[in-house]
Amino acid sequence: MPLPTILLVGSDHAYTAALRLTLSTRSQMRVVGDVHSSDAAVLAARLHPDALLLRARLPGRLLVPLVRDLRAASPANTMVVIAARAVLDGATVRALFERGVRGCLAEEDVPPAAVVSPGGEVVLGRF
Repeated sequence: MPLPTILLVGSDHAYTAALRLTLSTRSQMRVVGDVHSSDAAVLAARLHPDALLLRARLPGRLLVPLVRDLRAASPANTMVVIAARAVLDGATVRALFERGVRGCLAEEDVPPAAVVSPGGEVVLGRF
């Protein structure tokens, strides 16, 4: 049985590289790419990953349209958003969930290694 696939999306290459390394070595998922948010919809439409982890450094007014575009490009995946706590106000979180996001995490609480539990379980799989 093939491993579930995940696409990492974000503008901070060091963060997504750390996520890639962590997921590649400690989880039962195959990272199919890490991409800047401006190119994410195109790649998501081509790859149709099982999961999409979006680490966004955008204000909510820009984050919600990005999620909408990603959902349209790859509607069947599980999407989790990591963003600054200040961005994740009630209205933004509601709008993200209405667009199919399964989880929102404050980046201040989620270092790359925290995405995978010590036992190798992908935390985003709990959403």
